[in-house]
Amino acid sequence: MWSGFFQKIARIPLHPFLFAAYPILALYAQNVADVSTLELLRPLPAAFLLTGILWFFLYLIFRSWDRAATATSLLVLAFFPLWGTVVKNALVWLSDTTTLKIRYLFLLYCGIVTLFLYMTAWRSTKSERLTRLGNGVSFLLIFLALTQTGVNLVRCGYLRSPKKTETPVFVQPTNITPNKDYPDIYFIVLDAYARADMLEQYYGINNEPFLNALRERGFFIANQSHTIYTDTILSLPACLNMDYIENIFQDNQIKRNEIEALCQVGKVHHLLKEQGYLLAGFDSEFRFSQPGEVFDRVMRFQKPWWVPTEFENLLLDFTPLLRVLRYAGVDFSHEMWRRHILYMLEHLHVPASESPERPVFVQAHIVAPHAPFVFRSDGTAREPSGTFTLNPSADPGQSLELYVRLYAEQVLGLNSHVLPAIDRILALPNRRAIIALVSDHGGPKMDHLYPPGAFYNFIALRLPGVPHEELPDDMNLVDLFPIVFQKALGITVPLPKIPATRLQN
Repeated sequence: MWSGFFQKIARIPLHPFLFAAYPILALYAQNVADVSTLELLRPLPAAFLLTGILWFFLYLIFRSWDRAATATSLLVLAFFPLWGTVVKNALVWLSDTTTLKIRYLFLLYCGIVTLFLYMTAWRSTKSERLTRLGNGVSFLLIFLALTQTGVNLVRCGYLRSPKKTETPVFVQPTNITPNKDYPDIYFIVLDAYARADMLEQYYGINNEPFLNALRERGFFIANQSHTIYTDTILSLPACLNMDYIENIFQDNQIKRNEIEALCQVGKVHHLLKEQGYLLAGFDSEFRFSQPGEVFDRVMRFQKPWWVPTEFENLLLDFTPLLRVLRYAGVDFSHEMWRRHILYMLEHLHVPASESPERPVFVQAHIVAPHAPFVFRSDGTAREPSGTFTLNPSADPGQSLELYVRLYAEQVLGLNSHVLPAIDRILALPNRRAIIALVSDHGGPKMDHLYPPGAFYNFIALRLPGVPHEELPDDMNLVDLFPIVFQKALGITVPLPKIPATRLQN
């Protein structure tokens, strides 16, 4: 019974749709830690629709559903997974070595695909056998992609709820006074913003004008600031839980979903909530730094529905379509990312202005000067450089010298927007503001650029009424909030002990 059923299924040409779905599922499997399953809701139906249209168009030419299906699968494979993994880079290499333009090499590739299409789909008399073969191979690929997805979901811990970490009792009960007249607290994270000496040494940037402008606004600059974690997903949870990751998990295995939970709802958030703070967070579009359930308000930049996400851009880069759009001057994602960053900076003061009766804690993880590069040194928009991606090793995909220049310009351009944002906060009437302007790690994590530099992050702290001499020049991100709570709020939080493994290093 079942053998007959499978034989019937094998004769149905499903392989065009399965081949179209495979690269989408495979890319998702590799990025389950950063991409929500909901991001499959647009690419998969779009791939099925376009494949169906192509199949029907080719049927009008071949007058055979099987032959049309074979031709469709060949075109899908040639211009989707094969293009993204092999052909695109091969054409770039050939263009660099032969001085032939990419467009001519692309036309040559199209001619080869057409010839192969003619030999296999048009001339072949074994269309039913090709259908069986195509179904078998495509089913195998889908099975492998789904298996990899399941393995990665289990490895990251997303198939179960994260364990609740016990919150140690470190707050003095007598200090807990909800709705007390506390100052507002702003926790602003500039992703991959390097320390001043690192900027000068490796990027040729004199950041003193920006630092002096911060000092004029009451900021203390930690000239020897550092972090022991060079990954955002480790440094932010450690900071927001005022302890080292090794101490939090001890000998337990660290799961990605548990790290995310610590970042989205940390001990800092719970403590401030107990003090009567209104918690407002900005949607960073980074999965692990999204404001958690403890936040009272989430601020989101509303971009048009048709703008591709980072995941969709990576999928488009697996096809020639993205390069065609780039030649035509069409690129929405870089511009929308620039507007997203500006939205966060321009609205930092809004929660406090709309909550006159309560102190506010505002958290914003701004993914800049981290790639993609969208600012010139004067703060204006720059033309797109490479594929839109948050992977620092993939943008701009050109020379190291160009990367260094674009990063340096983005730092300077970001500075020109950060200062007005701080001025808007300080201009709010009848409000006092503590502002922690920090980076999660140093410059881009590129081993060929400067390996130690990623540990030297940026920390600028505005603590009204606290002499700068009382603040450590070698401040660590993990110590940031214990210092803020002790110096400004009078809440005693013991500084965490450095793990033994870190002391050994």
